[in-house]
Amino acid sequence: GTQQVFQGRSTYTCLLFLDKKPHERFSFGEVSDLNAFYAGEEPALRTYPMERLSGAPWSFGEERERLFDGADGRCAPLKELADIFVGLQTSKDTVYILQADEEDEEYVYFTDMRGRKQKVERGILKPCIYDLSLERYRRIAANRYLIFPYREAQGTVTLYSRKEMEEKFPWCYAYLSGFRGELDKRSIPKRTEENWFQFGRSQSLKRFAKGERLLWPVLSLGANYVYDDLGIAFTGGGNGPYYGLMKKKQTKESIYYIQAVLNSGLLERMVKSRASTFRGDYYSHGKQFIQ
Repeated sequence: GTQQVFQGRSTYTCLLFLDKKPHERFSFGEVSDLNAFYAGEEPALRTYPMERLSGAPWSFGEERERLFDGADGRCAPLKELADIFVGLQTSKDTVYILQADEEDEEYVYFTDMRGRKQKVERGILKPCIYDLSLERYRRIAANRYLIFPYREAQGTVTLYSRKEMEEKFPWCYAYLSGFRGELDKRSIPKRTEENWFQFGRSQSLKRFAKGERLLWPVLSLGANYVYDDLGIAFTGGGNGPYYGLMKKKQTKESIYYIQAVLNSGLLERMVKSRASTFRGDYYSHGKQFIQ
């Protein structure tokens, strides 16, 4: 579980005993009292058929059996109704994410990571959330800005050329140029003078235009799915800190309906019964446990 076995190290420990010969059944037990386990008290074991193990996340216990058995075949998986996506991946958030000191109609003024006063054009910025707690059903307000060096038009996202950056956003281009050394350390295939300022990866670029979506924190103590239609951006990969969801075109259900179902106690118990658990009893709401 989440009990810490090694002093000074955060680890999540499982003892897995394997055999060379095949078996029809296997046993599983959880250590609820680490000191009692050290003293020789063995955990209670439950036995399952070997078919319970598959490529899907493993989940054991009576809770899982009550919630899932017979339900998987009758209920449509969420992945059939919606696309779940990760955040934008700049590969250098400390450069691309800004906290405004002041702002006006043309510029956002901020202090960069080296303590210098800077300004960039509003037209190249997206509202962004960073290290922000989300609470279900509450509308979210951006607490940062994200430099987004891409043009959005008719469902496509295209990187600005260097000339466009220099002419349309000279202050932003000068700011990024001041961090050219750090940005060039990122792994960008086919890096040239025309694209060195692009994000480290291109995932989810189309997902942050204005439109309906749900956002939620990956590590949480409960269901916290929030609604957004302003295109508020967030960064991160498969481990979060946030995930997003957009309805598929053919889905007839309202996104508010999907939000209500995901925020319900039953669905959250189903997620928790499958999810990885971490210190403080936070558990993962990652794509593999949600979809």
